[in-house]
Amino acid sequence: PEVMQQMSADLILCMLGGNDLDLNWRRFLVTNGATVQSNLSPYEYGANLRRLATMICGYDALPLLGDVTDHELTIRGPYMSALAGRDVSSLLAAQDIRGITDRTLAAFRGERQRVVDEMNLLDVPFAADFAVYARPLLVGPDGVHPSLLAHDIIGTRVCMTILQALMRLEAAGSMALGIAT
Repeated sequence: PEVMQQMSADLILCMLGGNDLDLNWRRFLVTNGATVQSNLSPYEYGANLRRLATMICGYDALPLLGDVTDHELTIRGPYMSALAGRDVSSLLAAQDIRGITDRTLAAFRGERQRVVDEMNLLDVPFAADFAVYARPLLVGPDGVHPSLLAHDIIGTRVCMTILQALMRLEAAGSMALGIAT
């Protein structure tokens, strides 16, 4: 809120979820891989998105809600091994961690889409754009934050979303997007 009071913006891009979706590594390591869960539940994630979008609308700005980025365990595992000071690859291999995290990603994306639909927000979906690339190309050295290629894809999708919204406004003869708060 303090930042919003110090600046003026018409549009604010919200891209949350990568860290929320990521494994709770501390719990995963302490339980030797027995506890596989995200940092937040999809419900908590959706509640956070709703609060953030409502706050942005309260400052007379329009939120653009970006898709949830994914992580890549072949990169994230070695990165977390270095941070933890121990090899976590055997813990990752012991279970279908990729399958678990893929199902969690789908739940987060579903929750994000519900928030977009419920609040009539500007949607910046880039999951389909990401699907044409191998996951390791889309993440940085930590295995969770977007790479330069991913940022290029996201930036293109943001521009397309804004352009489409402006074209709809022009066609409707209105400059109000009707965002629900």
